[in-house]
Amino acid sequence: TGGASHGASGIATALRGAAWVPCESSPLMTPSVALFPPRAAIPTPLRGEFSLVDGQALECPGVRGLLEKLGVHELSSEDMLGLLRSWAQEPRTRFTESMLTQAYKYLYELQLREESSAAYNAIAQRREALIFIPDTPEWTKTSKWNKVDAKRNWMDGHWVRAEDCCIMHLRKPRGDEPWFSSMGAVRELELHYGVACKQPFHSFGVSELPSLAQVCRSIEAAGRNASFRHATALADHALRWLLNRDRLSEDDFPEMRALLARYRALPTEAGVWVAWARAPPPDGDERGADLPDAVEVFLPPARPGVAVLSSALSRQFHVFQRLGMEAGAMGSSP
Repeated sequence: TGGASHGASGIATALRGAAWVPCESSPLMTPSVALFPPRAAIPTPLRGEFSLVDGQALECPGVRGLLEKLGVHELSSEDMLGLLRSWAQEPRTRFTESMLTQAYKYLYELQLREESSAAYNAIAQRREALIFIPDTPEWTKTSKWNKVDAKRNWMDGHWVRAEDCCIMHLRKPRGDEPWFSSMGAVRELELHYGVACKQPFHSFGVSELPSLAQVCRSIEAAGRNASFRHATALADHALRWLLNRDRLSEDDFPEMRALLARYRALPTEAGVWVAWARAPPPDGDERGADLPDAVEVFLPPARPGVAVLSSALSRQFHVFQRLGMEAGAMGSSP
């Protein structure tokens, strides 16, 4: 009996290591990479990305049972995540909009069928960079893109985390061109995927609208990358958007105050972008410590030698006053 058992084990080992499984769009593959076709119809652009066991082979008596014993399983959300990881690690950075849209929608569909949170765990909790964005923050879901053949509809880009994105496209107060994405820190995914991936991205942990932290990061990036005049205009638009959408209420003030101490998101009359120090500095604040170079900031009128908030944000002075900013006192210089 022991010899028979050893012989069966040896046969199983040999079968696992040999390329003998007939697959749809591949040569003979080993059981370790072969997958059963999923019950949820796989989109055509993705089908060739997996080694799916040929349907005719599965009609042969005993084949499916044998493959199951050798570890072959139905294509799952974990396999889709594995595909995204492999794409993210490849040296190529060019993908078609159709391929990516189908990948995210199918991952979402598999998750629902499995009642799984695999994608959320990977993208939101482990913060894996599995969301592809084009390098240029402009519309790609337009007629000029959709009218070309899908195989030629290439987008050059890179992979980012959920915290680097929001779902909705926020238009400038005047005009339809992207403005939040143009600030450089956060990308609006609706620019590239339209509404087709809204539910998938939401289930993966991407926020529908920019968070307070994303707004502050974006203002800091605009101050670093754009002219002072343009960056302050973007900051004013962002703050007005927060107020108009009721995204900044009294309950949010402690978080906003902490963020303004962590990001250089305030322009001064001297043309310098600074972080607004909290006095006294917090001890063990879970929101994070102030930046080492954070300074006290004041509303005008203020005496010479202190950091004064730029008059470009004058329409928002009442907000900063409610956040605790004072006028006319002496303090640190920027």
